[in-house]
Amino acid sequence: MRESRVRPGWISPGLFNVTALALIAGTVALKLAVQSVTVEEDRAVGAATLAANLAREGYTVEAVAKRPPRVDARRGDCRYALRVIDPHATFEPIARSQMPTGWAIAYGWRGTWHSAMPRLGPLTEYYVLREFVRTGFGAARAPVILLATAPGCANPAGGLADIRLDLFVLTATANPSPLQ
Repeated sequence: MRESRVRPGWISPGLFNVTALALIAGTVALKLAVQSVTVEEDRAVGAATLAANLAREGYTVEAVAKRPPRVDARRGDCRYALRVIDPHATFEPIARSQMPTGWAIAYGWRGTWHSAMPRLGPLTEYYVLREFVRTGFGAARAPVILLATAPGCANPAGGLADIRLDLFVLTATANPSPLQ
């Protein structure tokens, strides 16, 4: 019987080990260099953008300034309340509980309304973009928008809630409230 040998290809085992070790060391060094950098976003800016989008489409914007920021809007007999949800959705149950009782709840992300809160896509996007910002690049994410709609009213066009929030490195002078 003839013995066949598998050829190692263009990477020899020794070179592969050195390359893998260098890659691991580089990623660990990068993580150690940026681990203490906090990345934030200003959800009040997101609420102001939502308010501007709604006003541009003929909605009457009734309120913007609350903690966490909420946009109340009206068009004809229909009323709406919208909030920008934090990246980890930590305060989503609180924001939802502060919406008017009996109103339909929907979640907007990237121009589409959903009956359940999208989690994997928004959180993955946030984690990836957060690392870009930590290493000195600029980035903006698409936040999830919580929408409460008065009974008998249709959701506004999804594109109105398709906004982007700039991520930034938190400094001693930029310290937004965690509920914003």
